[in-house]
Amino acid sequence: MALVAEAAPAGRTGSTLGLAMAVNQVAIVLVPPVPGLLRDVTSGFTAPWALLIALTVLALAGTAVTETAQGTPSRGPG
Repeated sequence: MALVAEAAPAGRTGSTLGLAMAVNQVAIVLVPPVPGLLRDVTSGFTAPWALLIALTVLALAGTAVTETAQGTPSRGPG
């Protein structure tokens, strides 16, 4: 939430956080059944794991793009 608040346009922090929390809560309800459905449809765990890996990579890439666009320094070791 801190990253969302920092990335929000000036004067729009409240509405940006509200929208982020609304999307977050909807995702919490709707997304968990998807890997189970994929497992049932494909009769294996490869597709659900591939989906989870792809979503993780997309999230990491999106975070890296956001930090690069804002000029945020890397938080790596050192």
